[in-house]
Amino acid sequence: MNKNKHVIQIKITPSGWDGTINAKEVARASEERARAERNTSRYRVDVLPERWRGPLVRAKSAIRAHVYHGTMPWQDGGWRLIPSDRIDAFMAGLEPLMVTYREAGQNIIDDREEIDRCNAARLGDWTSSMMLPHDMGWDTEVQKQLVADPRMDAYCRANNEAMQEQTKQHDDLLASAVSTLFERVREIIGSIMEKHVAVASGKDVKWGSLRQQILKTSEAIRGLNATGDTTLDAIADEISTWKMDIAPDITNVAKLLGMNSSIPKSSPKQVSAPVRPDKASVAVKVPAEAPKAVQSQPEAVAPVKI
Repeated sequence: MNKNKHVIQIKITPSGWDGTINAKEVARASEERARAERNTSRYRVDVLPERWRGPLVRAKSAIRAHVYHGTMPWQDGGWRLIPSDRIDAFMAGLEPLMVTYREAGQNIIDDREEIDRCNAARLGDWTSSMMLPHDMGWDTEVQKQLVADPRMDAYCRANNEAMQEQTKQHDDLLASAVSTLFERVREIIGSIMEKHVAVASGKDVKWGSLRQQILKTSEAIRGLNATGDTTLDAIADEISTWKMDIAPDITNVAKLLGMNSSIPKSSPKQVSAPVRPDKASVAVKVPAEAPKAVQSQPEAVAPVKI
């Protein structure tokens, strides 16, 4: 068993205006039409045309995706967990995403007059009261700190009871974080099973759409396995061999996860007998074999070794 890695808790927060404005006059007008009490409704109006809103939304989504694939959940409040030996590579990948996010925001500031002209056509009578704010503040806040391991604490080493209690709490939290990697693989297995069901029903399925997800998950498992779990290592080795230009064999990974890997057999398409030109005949259809039911996938909790 590998020793636990030093781990860092990290919090990535993309900030800034979301492109909407609280439209009080719309809310009041709606209340009057409905004969409702005042201040019982809230309305927000999107004042960013898609040309500017789209890049901003995609840039923020890219940051969140990078955080999801490169870290694990850690307690509450948006904190995530990452092994200390992965932090440099993680930040190197995050930096250009943060730059793109800031640039998308700066484009909105630079094009403010053009956006106002677009909104004059889009928003009608609302235009004059729904101008872009002056302080939009697009940026990304990064907070990080080393997670203290009680085995490294002088007091804990001198006090055996405190050592045991705090070490168990620390390792339980770490094991819980690492266990989410198993769930990521289960999601992929579930997606593959759905595609197998589609194939069994005669649909044309493209397996390449899963390739990027599999590559990211394989890399994440190798880098985030902070407890040195040997089952996760074996899973990473297995899925890294999946080419995804054909249906992958999920048997070994499903077994490691405690999942049922039964795959429904493909049903042959209907075949018509050829019509001979010298005789009028009716094409005889061979009924396709009904697809077998997919066996349920029990949610087995994979053991996490510390």
